[in-house]
Order: sequence, then structure tokens, then C-alpha cells
Amino acid sequence: MADPGSSDAPPGLLLWALVLGLTGVVAGVFGPAIFAPQVQRNPLIGALVTGPLALIFGMLLGKAVQRSGLTARLQWQVLFGCAGALVTTTLYFGLRG
Repeated sequence: MADPGSSDAPPGLLLWALVLGLTGVVAGVFGPAIFAPQVQRNPLIGALVTGPLALIFGMLLGKAVQRSGLTARLQWQVLFGCAGALVTTTLYFGLRG
């Protein structure tokens, strides 16, 4: 088993949930507030929709990736790729006033 402090340790399930959940909140609250301040539902998107859904999605996806047998490096790449896709999707739907 890999040492959690080493670079070859895969991301844990809690980390998946936190990274994607916080990414959803930040993208949902601050993205539309910065790029579309005229839309009044800005904070609600991140706080009530994208944050909780991304947290649940992060737990489910993290468990699926852990069971898939991917290498630790590839698991990290999938995590950050999903975070980027979450930001892009949240901004796309959040800016469609």
C-alpha cells in the first residue's frame, strides 16, 4: 500500500468528494456572479445545486475510479479532468440567462 504522503498515492474517496464539491460551489457562486452579474440567481446555483450535486457525483465517481484499477497517476488526471469539465459545464449553464 502506498504512503498517503507520497506522490504515487491515489486520491481518496473523501478527496474526490471535496475537490468536486468545492469546485461546484465556487464555479456556481462566483462564475455567474463575475460573468453575468445581472442574473439574480447567482449564489443559488452554487450553494443549492452544483455544490451538493458535485459532492455526490464526486463520491460516486471516486468509488468507481478506485474500483476500476487505474494507476494512481491516471486517477489524479481523471479527478482534475472532471473538475475542469464541471467548471465548464457550470459556467455554460449558469451564463445562459
